[in-house]
Amino acid sequence: ARRAPSRAPGSTLYSFTWDIMVDWSLVLIRWPRGQWLPSVRLRPNRMYSGRALYCVAIVLDLFLRFLWTTTLIPSERMLEQMPTFIAAVSPFTAAAEVFRRAMWSVLRVESEHLHTEGFRRVALVPLHFDVGRSRRDKPSMQEQQLRSKLVVIGEILVFAVVVVLLAVTAILTRTRDERLNHHDTD
Repeated sequence: ARRAPSRAPGSTLYSFTWDIMVDWSLVLIRWPRGQWLPSVRLRPNRMYSGRALYCVAIVLDLFLRFLWTTTLIPSERMLEQMPTFIAAVSPFTAAAEVFRRAMWSVLRVESEHLHTEGFRRVALVPLHFDVGRSRRDKPSMQEQQLRSKLVVIGEILVFAVVVVLLAVTAILTRTRDERLNHHDTD
């Protein structure tokens, strides 16, 4: 049990490397002939135009993985000195992990979409419930894209509100329980 914390950074780095190189297929490493250092770059075909978005996702994945690892292996000294701080930070750390997993999912689906060949790759998914409308009643491509973006933004906002409400509930519940336990010991 004493050696487990020393393995956590290595395991976290391995998982991070697996994320960006295998699951997301985002980072490409090439060893040019006659050079000592490899060439590291983002994959050329990406669904989002900005490179900065992908770089931020890589840095966030690394940071949030290590943040989550620290919650799994708290030291006894840390628990004794800062129990209230840990109780207050834990829900936010859990919310950050949920965000990291959601980000991982989006980039994984993007990678799968870009790299899948054959029968599973479809440029257009027919909407069978939309058959009764005439062609002139159908919204334009720009309207459909705008509507899709608004739906995604709405879903993200609902998800964020639910996570924040759960975090606040956890903090208030824990604080109330601590106050009750404190009054019982007096």
